[in-house]
Amino acid sequence: MKAIEFATRCITILFIFFIAYNTYFGWNELPLTESEKTCDLIFTKGISISIIIYFIPIIKVYKKWIENSEKQ
Repeated sequence: MKAIEFATRCITILFIFFIAYNTYFGWNELPLTESEKTCDLIFTKGISISIIIYFIPIIKVYKKWIENSEKQ
């Protein structure tokens, strides 16, 4: 369950980062500068990776459950 805790911390840090850079650059729908585009990219890729890391242990548990149910 270390992966789930790690992903949860990453998501929390990324949301703080999201609020901070949007407060600095303004809450625009589309980025106005390259720096803002970079921050948007960091946020979206970070959230995507964190979600994947979060669900990896769940997939492993599901796989074990399937294997156990096939044995019975």
